[in-house]
Amino acid sequence: MFELKIGKSSSEQKEEKPNDGQCTFLIFKRLLEGLHEIVKQLEMKVTNEGIYIQAMDSMQVSMVDIFLKSTAFESFRCDRNLTLGIPLQFILKVFRSLPVEDNLSVLLSANDDATNLDIVCEDGGKKYSSHLKLIDVGCEEYTFPCVDYTATITFISAEFQRVVKTLGAFGEVLRITANDKGFVFEQRSEVGNSEVSFMIRDEAENTENKDFDVEIKGGVELAIPYKYISLFSKFGTLGAKITMSIAEDMPVYITSVMNAGYLRYYIAPRDDE
Repeated sequence: MFELKIGKSSSEQKEEKPNDGQCTFLIFKRLLEGLHEIVKQLEMKVTNEGIYIQAMDSMQVSMVDIFLKSTAFESFRCDRNLTLGIPLQFILKVFRSLPVEDNLSVLLSANDDATNLDIVCEDGGKKYSSHLKLIDVGCEEYTFPCVDYTATITFISAEFQRVVKTLGAFGEVLRITANDKGFVFEQRSEVGNSEVSFMIRDEAENTENKDFDVEIKGGVELAIPYKYISLFSKFGTLGAKITMSIAEDMPVYITSVMNAGYLRYYIAPRDDE
């Protein structure tokens, strides 16, 4: 038996507090919406520790790796390890129909045969319930080698979102350069260009409350499809900070560390030669 109760705190407003250690209904729905931009169906592996999700897009350019702790939910029960094959289109239709603007909780449950998922939301004398048939996805499980990245930048989440919004007007390619001066994100085309730079700061500079931090061991220059970094931004502000790490001939690694778990994202660089 698997049961998951996703709550919504009474203090919660339209914007989540991203690092409070709780996975609220809005955060969970945002994760699934972001995943739906990458795949149409996924496997949700459930254990006593929590929920594990991996997904790779059909072009094998981007991959996401997610873990949500069991303690991040209002309640969590897992009698045995299960793999739930989720059709994202239909579970999102159900989620979007629920009256979550009120202070309500949503209960998800599945029997040990993992063939169906029940979704229930109760509001006083009213009860909203859906019965979703699960599917056989058959996803491959991936492992990730430890990489000594050449350059790393950590942003507050709002700054990362601002970078993504600033870029994107001039073409499909995002170029990332790291050198002894800092990080540069740029797009260039025949009709124009845009650039966002993050310079290495003097160690003597007051770094209290800074919105970014840069660590560079050597020079790196690479290009990635812009749409894939834009996809990552669709997961929303799930953690207080986002870290991007790069190295030559390696996927760009972006991670959002949350008290509720983690979100890891990989984007393969373009081969422009």
